[in-house]
Amino acid sequence: MVARRLLLAAGLLFFVFTNATCCMRILFHACCAHQASAQLTNELLQAIWHQEEADRINELLQQGADPDDLDLESGYTPFAAACEYGNPAIVALFIQHGVTLEKKMPEMTPNRLQPLADTFELPLAASANPRAWTGYTPLQIAAACGHVDCMEILISAGADIRATVEGKTAFELLREYCQTHAMPLSLPNE
Repeated sequence: MVARRLLLAAGLLFFVFTNATCCMRILFHACCAHQASAQLTNELLQAIWHQEEADRINELLQQGADPDDLDLESGYTPFAAACEYGNPAIVALFIQHGVTLEKKMPEMTPNRLQPLADTFELPLAASANPRAWTGYTPLQIAAACGHVDCMEILISAGADIRATVEGKTAFELLREYCQTHAMPLSLPNE
């Protein structure tokens, strides 16, 4: 009877150890995949911020970088960064890659954000406060930055021109930008 219980206990321990090892392997591989994805997202953001050629960005996309992934350190998605910087070739490339046109930027709490200047080597044109884009779609970001050429590409791809943020449509955000920067208003097909 004792030998039977010992054998049963040994079998149970073997089963638990084997399953725990298997679970640990799965978690390890998932963690490695997430780290690789986060690294590619960061490289993609760096390429956009440093205005690298579309070939480099396409190469990162081919390696598995996702323009919709949120970089938790900066609070940006690569797609949002491309719309903010006003690079129509990159915006079009991301659309061809299948980005989500209506994905809104999430709210980033201050303890999850590090100042961009400390984390990344950014050109001066970079936004110092990505939390300002909370709730904005890529079209609204492009509009708020006055990038009509990016707006045209986004609208042609099917971006919702009626969506509002803080009660304003993308066209109202563009009007505001043009008034603030004393620019003539040039609207895409409204």
